[in-house]
Amino acid sequence: MNNTSVVGCVAEPVIPPEQKHNSAMTEHSRYSLPRLLRGLGAITLLASVSIYLYQGFGQGSDISRYLILLAHTVGLAGVGLVCSRWLKEQKGARLLLMLTLVFISANFAIIAAFIYSIAGDPITNLHGSMTWVASYSAKTIFLFSSALLVLVPLIIFGFKVIARRSAMRFTIVFLLGNLLLLLPSRNEMFIGFLALSLLVGVIYHVVKASTLDVTLRNREGFIAKTILFVPLMILLGRNMFHSLGAIVPLIIAVSLLLAARQCSSSLPAKSAFRSLLESISILPIVGVSASVSSLIGSELHASLSTGAFVFSIVAGALLFELSLRASSAKHIYGSIAAVLITVLACANLLFSLDVTSSIYCFLSGAGLVGFAVFSERRYVLAFGSITVLASMAFGVISLIDGFAFHNWFSLAGLGVLAIVFGSLIEKHGGAIKVGIGKMRQYFQSWDY
Repeated sequence: MNNTSVVGCVAEPVIPPEQKHNSAMTEHSRYSLPRLLRGLGAITLLASVSIYLYQGFGQGSDISRYLILLAHTVGLAGVGLVCSRWLKEQKGARLLLMLTLVFISANFAIIAAFIYSIAGDPITNLHGSMTWVASYSAKTIFLFSSALLVLVPLIIFGFKVIARRSAMRFTIVFLLGNLLLLLPSRNEMFIGFLALSLLVGVIYHVVKASTLDVTLRNREGFIAKTILFVPLMILLGRNMFHSLGAIVPLIIAVSLLLAARQCSSSLPAKSAFRSLLESISILPIVGVSASVSSLIGSELHASLSTGAFVFSIVAGALLFELSLRASSAKHIYGSIAAVLITVLACANLLFSLDVTSSIYCFLSGAGLVGFAVFSERRYVLAFGSITVLASMAFGVISLIDGFAFHNWFSLAGLGVLAIVFGSLIEKHGGAIKVGIGKMRQYFQSWDY
């Protein structure tokens, strides 16, 4: 039998279904393996620099440690240029330049630490790996000036590649954010005002650029916009962490989670190994959540209630993210997240019975309701409603406990409110009923 079909006057070969399937699998493997290797390479680079900054290198001085990091940053950009110009491999080159921009902020943060060691007040409660000390001399000034002259062109070059039309805008915003790190002040009020101003400025320019430049609407554009927030995160975080006791487990857990995420997303949707990796991802998710909760609890001297709230929110958010990209059992991961947040929020409220726990409970429920609307999942909405109602019930009980029923003024106010609400319900009852019906139809259109 001739495997051709005639369309008009042109004979087209009919490809058997088996050959189509094999071709699709070959094409997927061809592109998933490079993407997997690039992702694992990026994670390895980030982890290696984090470990280097923690452990140091040999017995060198702080200046020599920094020069190694600077050389590492310049080397990344150089390898990216080689990939682009000579190997003609653009994706790897752009990824290396993205990592270069992130490491540039780390360079600025360390230069800021050197400047603060000269001009600022001494800090004695920092971990040794977070202490960068330099003496005031012409050699030190020359070193810092030379480093800045090297880093600024790298910023321009990096955003020229990944931001294209918005390169100049992103370069100015990113450079300004990094220069703010150099100010030798750790005053909480000043840093807070500085961070708020920087946040408003970055958001404004990101929104403006997204409106004017359609090339920023792809994945690389999203990463370029995210990189602009790196100086802000450093600005907010450097005053917070005085001990690395929980940072190292956090780095390890985040690295494992990113590695599992990258590997699973590079596998076929129906792969059993992908499903296994997605289920194993729950372990680093727990590790990340516990590390963040422990870190905030130790640094802010937060209560157990706050620690439980942070753990539930971080774990729930990561599990919901897993449920959005999972190839199978996505609603199981979503259910685990919803149950975890609801149980911890309600248990927290039940055992504490204070205003703080009530606020945490309400925020948890509001977050669940928001995600339910975003993902159109009825079971998440149900758990979110239970959590919000639990918080409101606590408020009502507290109000009743403090209400003076024996006072005539209080009773009169209660009667007036009852009359007003009754009149409003009578007047707008039809509209309320129609609205409830529309909401019911809308919820019934959701999948689960």
